[in-house]
Amino acid sequence: GMLHRSADLGKSSCTTTAGAEDPVVVAAYGSYTEKMKRIEGSVIAAEKLNGGEDGCAWVTNSVLDALTTWFPRTRYLCGFDANLLGRVGYFLPDFALDLIQTYVI
Repeated sequence: GMLHRSADLGKSSCTTTAGAEDPVVVAAYGSYTEKMKRIEGSVIAAEKLNGGEDGCAWVTNSVLDALTTWFPRTRYLCGFDANLLGRVGYFLPDFALDLIQTYVI
């Protein structure tokens, strides 16, 4: 799915020509592989929730609407999780929304 394509792109940007993780990047940001393993489950769940590969249509439709409408919206919420957080987020304090986005989703 999209996760694996984006993970491959990210991995290629932080590796050396030999294919190993660049020690300078690892020292500054931590291991890319470990980060991807840690978030893989939540990313796959979000992909399934938002329609998998068909979820990209939601984004492209929003961009098309923003570019072609006389009066575009100030915000476009793409995906079920974004709609949920976007609509409930107005009623939550910022620190609570940050905690939800960081540790739950």
